[in-house]
Amino acid sequence: MKAAMVLVVYALVLVAGGLIAYTSAPADANALTALIIPGVCAAVIGVCALLVVVGFKGNRKLAMIGAHAAMLFTLLFAVAFGMRAKAGFDASAEYREGVEQFEAAGISGAPIGDAARKAYLEGRDLPTHDKAYLAFTLSGLVVASVVAFGALIVMRPKPGERG
Repeated sequence: MKAAMVLVVYALVLVAGGLIAYTSAPADANALTALIIPGVCAAVIGVCALLVVVGFKGNRKLAMIGAHAAMLFTLLFAVAFGMRAKAGFDASAEYREGVEQFEAAGISGAPIGDAARKAYLEGRDLPTHDKAYLAFTLSGLVVASVVAFGALIVMRPKPGERG
């Protein structure tokens, strides 16, 4: 049952990460995706937790399927979140570089506004907003995924205790 608690806490952390990314997203970002993806991942982990709980009450094979599926999903989520975090950090660096270029251009005394900056960045095929908020959130979810995996490994029953 400890494994089910780890999975429930992990699912809550995934939802919290999605909420953090959603609330910290800039106005022109696709913030809904930042909420949906961790939510779907949390639902998958919730199903694994349910299998573990139901399995421990009767069918041990069901519990083992849920626990092993959860271990697999935590690793898959860590890799997927890590890949997206790296892409977010790269996009953030491109955005900051583009903003520096825009500010260096100066546009001969004209007021520099958000619309002008966005048009400048779009014209050079650069990101129009900073994705650092998403990269940092996803990095946190990578850590949470690795911790959840490690906790599930540590909590495995010893070979003599397996039924």
